[in-house]
Amino acid sequence: MPYVTTAAVVTTLPAHAEDAVDGDVCRTSVCAGSGGMKSGGVDTANHLGGMVHGPALQAGSVDVFNIQLPGSTAGAVRVPQQLPPVTRAFTERQGDRERLSLVLAETHGAGDQRGEGLMVVGLHDATGIGKSTLAVRWVLDIGEQFPDGVLYARFDIGGPGQTRESESVLAGFLLALGVAQHALFADPEHRAALYRTLTAHRTLVVLLDDVDHGWQVTSLRPGGSACLMVTTNRHPLGSLVEHGVRVHHVGPLDSEHRLALFQGITGPDRACSDLLAAARPVELCHGRPLTIAAFAAATALRPGMPLADLVDDLNRPLDTFDRMATTS
Repeated sequence: MPYVTTAAVVTTLPAHAEDAVDGDVCRTSVCAGSGGMKSGGVDTANHLGGMVHGPALQAGSVDVFNIQLPGSTAGAVRVPQQLPPVTRAFTERQGDRERLSLVLAETHGAGDQRGEGLMVVGLHDATGIGKSTLAVRWVLDIGEQFPDGVLYARFDIGGPGQTRESESVLAGFLLALGVAQHALFADPEHRAALYRTLTAHRTLVVLLDDVDHGWQVTSLRPGGSACLMVTTNRHPLGSLVEHGVRVHHVGPLDSEHRLALFQGITGPDRACSDLLAAARPVELCHGRPLTIAAFAAATALRPGMPLADLVDDLNRPLDTFDRMATTS
């Protein structure tokens, strides 16, 4: 909700104005003394009606206007769109996307047919298999079903043990939903309660990328049953499975899409010049898109080198490309 206050500017004080405040709440009306008074040649009267909380000032003539506090979003509904861009080298994975959409339709429904309770979909498998890219692409597919936007956070921010704290992610989500920085509660439980309140009547997606533990997402579950939460992780999260998460296993790319991904990065001419030489190292990447992409990038940087000689000349086993993929 926006944070707006109402203020009054006093232009003329009546001669016999009376104090209209009775404690913190007033339900009265007060007029100027007998005969009233003149303001610009016009008789003025002073009235205070309705319910007033806090101090009140009776004045002969008042101009009322609204003040919008810094950081508030009065008069506007903020729709966050936080998805990262999808790489142009993304392979379609049409089968995965169709299965995910089918699960969404069968379990969650659409519009008035939406089921009760928050739906959570978890995508899992080993590093480099393309879970994050698939999740982002699928959320783009279903975006029209969630008109209130997308909240996104990536937990893995670097090397081993370097993950974002849930409290930091929650604060970012609240800011994205229109809460002013100065209005954020210090207590994490109060922040989580406000987050659930703000999402209770919205239809949005929350995508949590590279989650390691179920407790990381507990405070980030939106409050509305019309919302969808998507997680990506390297293994199924038991605590989420207990709460009904729908688990989707992300498998390796098939042979056709492996070569298509390689060609998308190096260009079709490079791979077509020696399809057999291109296919062999691509197959050795075991269908992991990020490993294939790392190898293709190294190939693109050496346009004059025959593909058959590339891996040996680089003096890098393919597991080195695995490491490049996981740190990129």
